[in-house]
Amino acid sequence: MDTMIGERLEMSDARLAEMALLGESAAFDTLVRRFQRAVYAVAFAALSDREAALDVLQESFISAYRQLHQLDDPAKFGPWVCGIARNQAKQHIRSRSRIASRELPMPEEEAAVIEQRPDRLAEEIGGALACLTETQADVIALFYMEGYSIAESAALLGVPQGRSSAASTTRDNGSRRR
Repeated sequence: MDTMIGERLEMSDARLAEMALLGESAAFDTLVRRFQRAVYAVAFAALSDREAALDVLQESFISAYRQLHQLDDPAKFGPWVCGIARNQAKQHIRSRSRIASRELPMPEEEAAVIEQRPDRLAEEIGGALACLTETQADVIALFYMEGYSIAESAALLGVPQGRSSAASTTRDNGSRRR
């Protein structure tokens, strides 16, 4: 591994954000690699759609790059970019609902084919996540889908560790898929 890359991997979020703000694109690339899983999990928790979550992932980092000068505390880059992802996901949902309200009804035969998609598990998970608060859904997605600990999830989301009952329940049950 290139020593310069290794050094960037060891740098704090704050230092990387400061370097990116000064125009060091490799520093921002390191931040993207560091937080892409968390941003994806937040997007998927809100959208329950892999492709849409990937779109939001990309939009979130583009937005973060453009708005980096607005980041008040560079040490909180993770919670900040996860917040951007949450907002991008909400915007995506609003956009999707506007488009859906303008679409013509689908013939029954096509609807039956679409209903049998292999994404059914993702939809069921999405339905379950929709019953939770936004913070709870984010914590569950980070914990089960991406393997972050409860403490890491809370830090990424910028919430106190005990705030989410989903986090407490998950921690208390000790259950976790590997």
